[in-house]
Amino acid sequence: RGGYDPHPGFPLPVRGNRFSGTLRAQVVAESLTLAGRRSLLRSAPSPWRSSVETKHVPVFVVYGSCNVRSIETRLIPALAAERSSIRFHLHALHYRNSQRLLTPSALAFSSGNLTGVTDWSAERENRHIGFGESVNYLFEKVSPEARFYLVNPDSTPMSDCMDRPRDTFRIRSAAIVEARQWRSEHPKEFDPSSGMAPWASGAFLLISAEAFRRLGGFDPIYFLYNEDVDLSWRICPSCMSRAPCAPILPELFRTTRTGSITKTFQRP
Repeated sequence: RGGYDPHPGFPLPVRGNRFSGTLRAQVVAESLTLAGRRSLLRSAPSPWRSSVETKHVPVFVVYGSCNVRSIETRLIPALAAERSSIRFHLHALHYRNSQRLLTPSALAFSSGNLTGVTDWSAERENRHIGFGESVNYLFEKVSPEARFYLVNPDSTPMSDCMDRPRDTFRIRSAAIVEARQWRSEHPKEFDPSSGMAPWASGAFLLISAEAFRRLGGFDPIYFLYNEDVDLSWRICPSCMSRAPCAPILPELFRTTRTGSITKTFQRP
């Protein structure tokens, strides 16, 4: 976090307080048992390695006021136009406060492979929350069955973008799969032959719901940035036999900022 304290005053967020209610109690109880900790560090639990097939997969997006236009004019139409055997439902959350900023027409949208759009902002506590805490809130509300996508609000998936992470998720028994940037490559190393990287960027991810649940989600002490690195490194010792690494999938999508294309993502 450097010198910026996103949580003025006390208490600061702590590990084990990522979810609320019964789910939080279950995560804490599992983390406190020695056997539970050993099982997480030894190998991936069998539910992570299963390829549970669901016809509907949630897509999470955390947004601010500057992202509304790109969500409504690019992300929503792109999800609807996906060539995929599965259907998507977009779940959005405004991180700044509990005000819903998506327009009624966007919330009523349902076409093609996009079955609907839900903005959960009005139901949450009216305060500024970080990215990781926002995703944790969406995860608790939606409770994905097998996996979920996490995308930047300025991203625009291309026509076959969503199926390829799903295929990698199934074939590699992965807990987290990342999409790759193109033309402006993400400034981190990865092995183009194996598709492995030291960590997975939160710009465009497919995440195992079981892995996310058992690890307690994102650590809210990371207000913005680094929460994806932390999650990757907590996942990797559980599902990999050697140094921390996460599968990165060459993929196809583009990101925009205030309507102008700044980055495009494509498989080689």
